[in-house]
Amino acid sequence: MTAAGKPDAKGRSSGKPSGKACRHINPPAEGLWVHITHELLRSPAIMALSQNALKIFFRLLDEHVAHGRFENGKLRVSQRQLSEQRDIRYQSVPKAVRELEAVGLVAVVRSGKMLGKDAPNLYRLTMYGDSSLIAPPTNEWKRYRTMKEAKERIESVEARYKAERQKRPISMKQRKKAIEAANNVAELGVADKGALRGDL
Repeated sequence: MTAAGKPDAKGRSSGKPSGKACRHINPPAEGLWVHITHELLRSPAIMALSQNALKIFFRLLDEHVAHGRFENGKLRVSQRQLSEQRDIRYQSVPKAVRELEAVGLVAVVRSGKMLGKDAPNLYRLTMYGDSSLIAPPTNEWKRYRTMKEAKERIESVEARYKAERQKRPISMKQRKKAIEAANNVAELGVADKGALRGDL
């Protein structure tokens, strides 16, 4: 006999949970919680993720819940926080974020790099409505029908990122540092030669 055996009009089990059972299977009345659909849990987008990407996905879910589910699209988590709180190498965080973007689970609303300074990204979880409370979920993750499609998308995004990084010109700041380093080396060379001539 199951707890979900509330009888219907004919006295048969309706399959609907009884009031007593609902107390144990419904979301808690107290405390914070977030819903995750069965479709999302079984989706190719989730299955294709690396361990690091999954850790960051759950950290963003944690941030979403911590703000009462009202700040989606304004979820502010720094790269250092993602690294330290989820035991991920600092340098591995951007790649994991790109994975989440590639399969459509997360959108970076504003990148800290765009501000011209080090600032946390702002994230949006696509399976929930945003902070405007008007826009519905965009659910880009639903476009992938197989895990192969999702993995191919991740690989293509990463390949494009590496190709663009190779084409990216050296910044003025890096150029100045390189020139200063070359000048310092040249000055040291001249000083050494002068010292040798003086010894002779």
